[in-house]
Amino acid sequence: EISACLVGSEMCIRDRLCRAVENVLRNAIRHSKYLTTVAFEQDDTHWHIEISDDGDGLSLEDCEQIFSPFYRASAARERESGGVGLGLSIAKAAVELHNGVIKAAPLEGKGLKVTLSLPLNLP
Repeated sequence: EISACLVGSEMCIRDRLCRAVENVLRNAIRHSKYLTTVAFEQDDTHWHIEISDDGDGLSLEDCEQIFSPFYRASAARERESGGVGLGLSIAKAAVELHNGVIKAAPLEGKGLKVTLSLPLNLP
């Protein structure tokens, strides 16, 4: 189904944010061994979406780089996913368009947590 989306319209901008969350969740599911979790939290100024998986995880260096266009954490991931390394950079752009922040962190043991933090009053 093709959605009616005018460039710059509120509908289009919100759609980008939905796709950003979907992309991060899809990546977590793809790299999970058994478990993917989604948690929602809110503080005085932001709401946070934490998406975690129990996969092999990434190094701190990889966590800093995975939002760069065309970045691949490893050759093995590249072969498995079939993507070109743009999904997380697009997700970052969408989150930042809403004055938010997206970051990744390795979990203790194995796994990865990606946190999307967005202001309570989205632009």
